[in-house]
Order: sequence, then C-alpha cells, then structure tokens
Amino acid sequence: MPDSRIFVFSDLDDTLIQTKRKLPECVSYDTGAYNRAGQPLSFFSSRQKTLIALLERANAVIIPITGRTSGALSRVNYAFKSYSAVSHGAVVLTPDGTVCSQWRQSLDDQTEDWSMTLEKMNEQVQKHIDTRNLDARTRVIIDHRIPAYVSVKGTDIALAELDFLVKESALGVHRNGRNLALLPPYACKKRAVEHIKQFLSIDTDDLVLGMGDSITDLPFIRSCHFGVIPINSQIDRELVCE
Repeated sequence: MPDSRIFVFSDLDDTLIQTKRKLPECVSYDTGAYNRAGQPLSFFSSRQKTLIALLERANAVIIPITGRTSGALSRVNYAFKSYSAVSHGAVVLTPDGTVCSQWRQSLDDQTEDWSMTLEKMNEQVQKHIDTRNLDARTRVIIDHRIPAYVSVKGTDIALAELDFLVKESALGVHRNGRNLALLPPYACKKRAVEHIKQFLSIDTDDLVLGMGDSITDLPFIRSCHFGVIPINSQIDRELVCE
C-alpha cells in the first residue's frame, strides 16, 4: 500500500488562532498574528499549538481557507507552504503568494457587475449606520484588485439592526460574533477548496481533513473526508441547540 498523504483545509480565526478574550482561562499561549502596526492581535493557545504540531509530525499540508485578506494572512505567525484561499474564498493564492491565474480567469466575467453591487450595498449599510447612529463600520474589501465582499464590524445590537438589509440583498451572508460579511457568489470557500484540490494531485488513499468554526465553513468541510470542529464554536453551539 503506498504512503498516503494528509491535506488539511483549515479556517484560521477561532479555529487555529483566536483573540485573547476568547482564550480559555489559565491556558498558555503564543502570538498567532499581528495587526498592521506589528502588535500582537491573535494568539495560538497551547492546545491549538499541540494540534498544529500533531499535523506537522504527520507531514500534513495545511491550507488556510480564511476570511482574512491576503495582507492579514501574511501577518499570521505561521509559514504556510501551499495554496491558500483568502477573503472568504474570493481569492485563491498559489504557494508563492500570487493570485492563481486560472482562478482570476474564472472571475473575469463576474467581478465587474458584482463590484457595483458591493458598492451599492456598502452605501446602503453606511446610510443606515449614520441614520440610526449605530456602533458599526462598513467597507468594501478589495483583495489583489478583486472586489471580495462587504465587511461590517459592530456590536450585536448594531448588526441586528442591519438584518432587514441583509435579507433583501442578493449577496450571501457570513455572520459570526461581531463580524458580518456580505458575499458575491465567487466568495465561496467550498468553491475555492475544490479549485485548489485540482493542483494537489490528491490520490484515493490520501486523507483530506476540513477544519472550521463557522456555519459557513460547513460546505467546504463537507468536501473533505473528516471534519474537525472546535468545541464552543458557532457550529458546535448550533449542534447543541439542535
């Protein structure tokens, strides 16, 4: 039987790294990511580091599938060596950090129209924030010249006030905690994972793991053989409620 390989498609925030306020009590931790000013922003708990070390000992290829932009991914304190999907799957990067040319070609006939949709939605959200004096901020994320999504950050109350806009929109929705992302169809982690798979020469004996914490991670996790879900994550809480 030939040696099988392990590929791990993993979300980052709240899966492999997390903010300090979300760290378990009394657990040790190391810096996991930095902000633009070079200050520690997110952290690896000792348990997350143990999980990563376990995967490294198995020579697993860890492939980040993240809502972070390419710039934010570059500030993660880990040397990823393969492909990656950033900005909620809107952008696929090759191992050298450039946009996959086949991926960009697949978006050429989509981004122009959806760029206008994202801009209009951002304007509507900003108008509602101003009118209602909400504790929130919004902007369109452009990553490698690809209009990726509308990012809204705010309190639970502020984001709840925007529900009616979200429901009336043609955009997809990612909501977890204080982060809301409004997504065009090509910002799809599952689609990005399936695209990356084409370049990995995955054999029938290879093992593919999917790891994530958000409900919106489930579709790409289902593209893998097994799923790894953090306890007390959004997925876990949803399962407990069910």
